[in-house]
Amino acid sequence: MKITAFLFLLSALLPASATAATMTFSGLTSEHDVWTEDGITATGLDGATASVLRGEVGHLDDGSTQFATTIEFTMAGDFSANAFDLIPLGQSAIDCNPDLRSCAFPFTDAVWDNVVVEGWKDGVLVASDSFWMGETASTYSFDSSFSLLDTLLIKNLRLPEGADFYCLIDYCSHFNIDNVQLTVVPLPAALPLFASGAVGLWVFLFRRGRKRKNTPI
Repeated sequence: MKITAFLFLLSALLPASATAATMTFSGLTSEHDVWTEDGITATGLDGATASVLRGEVGHLDDGSTQFATTIEFTMAGDFSANAFDLIPLGQSAIDCNPDLRSCAFPFTDAVWDNVVVEGWKDGVLVASDSFWMGETASTYSFDSSFSLLDTLLIKNLRLPEGADFYCLIDYCSHFNIDNVQLTVVPLPAALPLFASGAVGLWVFLFRRGRKRKNTPI
């Protein structure tokens, strides 16, 4: 009986297999500020109406439009961030002062770290990275620091403070994201049963101990 109880408790502590989830935005053609798919919830932040969608992808502008500047990703429990696809759509920023008097001709496109990714846990920033979106579609893979998160943020950063860049229209850059892949951090396989199993084992051992104590010699 003791061996059986021990094996049960051991199995309860072993983690279940990790489950990967992917947000593809597929089948959604209208704009939403919140979208849930495959256990992942995406919430648009900081846009005029904070829409997270444009067609069947997530869309990020960096201000002055209805589209979000930041998309927040959450799941029911903790998760690790794996990867997402990044599709640059272009920019209106040029490497030039706003008065247009100190521009190099022809205009040169500005380059800055406009893609920012942040991992949060219990209100604390635990992982971050930034990079230029580039000119062609690519897949960004998160490193191991983006583990045990409760919130993932993907942002389109406008211009760095003090930059000699100029935006010709309302936004400086915009890009789409797709196939956001997160992996649920597995709980112990029988965690909900662990407490009841532990209590049951304690009661069994307690009664067995009392029975032995009361047995006449």
